[in-house]
Amino acid sequence: MKCSLYQDFGCGKLMWTADGRSIIFASDKDALPALFRVSARGGPVQRELIFPALGSFTKDGLRFVYSEQTSVDPPAIWRADLDAAGGRTLEVKKVIGTQYPELDAQPSPDGTRLVWMSMRAGHEEIWTSDASGRDPVQLTHVERHSGTPRWSPDGKWVAFDTYLPHGPQIFVIDAEGRNLHAITSGADENCVPSWSPRRQIHLLRIEPHRSVASMETFPGERHRDAVDEKWWLRPAGILRWQRGVLLAVL
Repeated sequence: MKCSLYQDFGCGKLMWTADGRSIIFASDKDALPALFRVSARGGPVQRELIFPALGSFTKDGLRFVYSEQTSVDPPAIWRADLDAAGGRTLEVKKVIGTQYPELDAQPSPDGTRLVWMSMRAGHEEIWTSDASGRDPVQLTHVERHSGTPRWSPDGKWVAFDTYLPHGPQIFVIDAEGRNLHAITSGADENCVPSWSPRRQIHLLRIEPHRSVASMETFPGERHRDAVDEKWWLRPAGILRWQRGVLLAVL
């Protein structure tokens, strides 16, 4: 399993709406891939008509960043300015576009920076820039497939997964590209980091014959499993935080 394949245009194929009331996800349940919306409390599934792709909102919900591919260009990072928090689009602008795939962008908590995965260095590495895509800086230099970057709540750290010879593991690096730490290790595959409001890192741990949601305390002390065995996740599972709630998608 790879949690950040660039063909998916965003790890996990789901996102919360800005108000935390709905979940938007990608599905081919109608034969062709499309976006759908469902209430966070459950209910009927409807086609998504507002957002063009899955992505991430700024904290105030007024901007939305996402990856999209045209018929002639590789995936690029786009930014939509919205008329209200999570509202309809006023303007769309390509902020990051090269001859290489640019994916998995997330705004920093204060909205001034972006973090994303780029292949422009020859490997999938983590990059940062200002909110308009200017002044790009390569944050990681691990020379391996690295993806799903996620800002810490204070904007000082970025968690991401990297594919090592024995499988994916979670790392963190500070926002200036220093102090690289391994959060997970061992034979289990660990991927798709997600920060809790308390700066704990939640992730998907793939063990023999099962996958579970697990939690690590920063900077790497094992804390406890976040869910019990009756709540196992299939390998397609994904974790997302919204308003202090951890979403586990089966």
